[in-house]
Amino acid sequence: MASVPPGTIRSYNVQMQNESPFAFTVLNLTNTITNLLLGAVAIMAFIYANLLMSSPKSFVVSQHIYLCVFGYIILMVQGIHSMNINTGWARAFSCNNKRTVHYALQVIGSILGIAGCLRMVLTRRRGGTLHGIFGLVAMALTMLSLIGGVVNLCSSKINLKKNFITVAHATLGCFTIAFAFLAMALYPKTENKHLKQLGNTNEMMFIGLIVVSMILVLMQPIMNIRRVLRGV
Repeated sequence: MASVPPGTIRSYNVQMQNESPFAFTVLNLTNTITNLLLGAVAIMAFIYANLLMSSPKSFVVSQHIYLCVFGYIILMVQGIHSMNINTGWARAFSCNNKRTVHYALQVIGSILGIAGCLRMVLTRRRGGTLHGIFGLVAMALTMLSLIGGVVNLCSSKINLKKNFITVAHATLGCFTIAFAFLAMALYPKTENKHLKQLGNTNEMMFIGLIVVSMILVLMQPIMNIRRVLRGV
């Protein structure tokens, strides 16, 4: 029987078969907790954006929040989860359809994320804060990740090393999500005039939820990268 190339869609079915029942249950539970935390982060961000809606001068910031949360926190993360064998909704799709869903979510999420970043860049606001710097890096990485996704999709047709392209694409995606999440976590700390609307307790809870969510989201891609590098 022919071996299954590591990092391909078909290899995820092999991983599922080789996973121990305990590990499979733990990873399923972790995935569920991750989605709950992401939902909490998104809801808190939207509530904060609605608070800003009351001020006409802050309408641009609200648009920035909505676009980036939908792009990075919701769509791009679910794009990552679509390739996760422990994601319940993704099991409804065939192997080939999973790849289509993955790229569709990543492309739409990337466009929204870039649009959200550009919404602030074009107004020339908050570019010098840590939030702004991390956001600009996230936007640049998102653009590179889009290019990497196209290269990864076409790698089999243009005789490129599949494993190398897969690892590079996954690594770039991890850095993109990491910088996007960290930029969001830094936002309350760099917007002092709005801290009174959050309150110290809500602020720390928001930051904590983002950091924990980021770690949980990146666990599976890092594990997949490790599998590919080990040739599993």
